[in-house]
Amino acid sequence: MTSGIAPSLEFRPCSMSESARLLGVWTHPARILEDVARRPSFLVPLTLIAVSAFAASAALSGSSGALQQILVAAQAASQSALGCVIVAAVLTVAMARVYVAPIEFQRTLAIVAYSMMPGVALALLSAASIQLQIAAGLSPVHPIATNLAAFLHPASTSRFADSLARSLDAITLWEIVLIACGLKIASGGRMSSGTCFRGVFVPWVIYVIGKAALAAQ
Repeated sequence: MTSGIAPSLEFRPCSMSESARLLGVWTHPARILEDVARRPSFLVPLTLIAVSAFAASAALSGSSGALQQILVAAQAASQSALGCVIVAAVLTVAMARVYVAPIEFQRTLAIVAYSMMPGVALALLSAASIQLQIAAGLSPVHPIATNLAAFLHPASTSRFADSLARSLDAITLWEIVLIACGLKIASGGRMSSGTCFRGVFVPWVIYVIGKAALAAQ
């Protein structure tokens, strides 16, 4: 039975702390993702993903009542964490069935979770930006312009095009590249960089088009 990890990654020392991993994602992501592939852990990054989603959602619903604000923010937090689990599950199945390079679900989830750290930073910065815009009496439609929707006029843009534009996000593409790099490392050379990128990018494109089609209904 396949262990889900390449032999070249086994029996190597793992000395990075969680804080070193979180900081290293920005400075030397390849080393961090290799360490994550050898010693998968996802509780800390998943918690940060949920907390950042909670903060951004709470800031955006700041005009609501306190209880409603907490409920909306809690829902956003749970959906963000669940989204990571679903992405990891899809990629685990795809790697095993389509690319014949099985990687354990726990390992894939850890790679996905750490690769989402740019999104965590964006969410926290968005929360701060939203609070500043609300304090200035502005409507925070696009707190930080990282996707094409920020440059489109809402009144003249269809729902389908707006959804696509929101999905074409620089941070999301950055996360896709990180996930692909992590899967390549975890595969131990069984998959090329291009194959890993396609394995992440194609499901994302299908999801984006499907979401846009639903938004247009």
